[in-house]
Amino acid sequence: MTDPVSLAPVVAKRRAAAALALLLTAGACGSDISDVQDLGWPSDPDGPATTTAGSDGRDVRRTPTAEHPLRVTSIGDSVAFDADPGIRAALESTGRAVVVNRSYGGVGLLRPQFDGYLAETMDGNPEVVVVMLGGWDLGEALAEPAVYRRRVDQVLDVLVAEGVFVVWLGMPPTPPDEGLEEARVVINELFEEAAAERPDIDYRSTDALLGGPDGRFRRVLPGLDNRPAQVRKVREGHDDGHLCPAGAALIGDLVYAAVGSRHPLPRRAAGWWRAGWTGDERYDDPPGGCSSGGSVD
Repeated sequence: MTDPVSLAPVVAKRRAAAALALLLTAGACGSDISDVQDLGWPSDPDGPATTTAGSDGRDVRRTPTAEHPLRVTSIGDSVAFDADPGIRAALESTGRAVVVNRSYGGVGLLRPQFDGYLAETMDGNPEVVVVMLGGWDLGEALAEPAVYRRRVDQVLDVLVAEGVFVVWLGMPPTPPDEGLEEARVVINELFEEAAAERPDIDYRSTDALLGGPDGRFRRVLPGLDNRPAQVRKVREGHDDGHLCPAGAALIGDLVYAAVGSRHPLPRRAAGWWRAGWTGDERYDDPPGGCSSGGSVD
């Protein structure tokens, strides 16, 4: 087993990058992505649902309407921050959801501010909470998985007590040279095990979505139009785990299906995945990081 101490240099590097992201994003929770309205969505708010609620045998919670849209909040770390615009676009383009994005660099279940962060999230009275994190907790989860599992259960207890439906996204595959895959697999197993015990927690793996059929890291994958697209960033000449717009759109599509399993949603606006949100400045951090011509050492 990998020595948890050996993760320290990579985690420290990630945290340094996240600290910069935090400065840029702390004030951006719930930031406006109104540029997507250029495509005039929703295209057909009265159209039949394209998600099948209750397909796994669980009950439909509520069918959102234009007058009473679904209240969704997304939380997580800097990878989730990159995913947030895609999640918001996928859901809001139905005309039946309002999404508040609260992800930012540095979020982890063991970070000192997490309990307050979670309490603030629940103060918004969401019906659905989308969670994606893990990178900041890898060392602790690998060193003491049973202890970390208890922490996951504590957080889920809070969410369940508030009556929300939780979509918990697994931590995506990491670049091979970061040496984090063993810890990532462990932490995702803990997330999945905890979710399996609770009917209102839906764990969704991102392995095949952002890692290809073999579940391994991929920088380029078929996008939602089935054309090759850069889904992960390049930073300082190396593959980076953070997301480009095509990757955020894939996550948004996954969340749309998961949310629709409890709250039927109509079809999304045509071209939602390539609308104005894809020009958000976060996708040019670092500059050129999401350029299709980006090279790696």
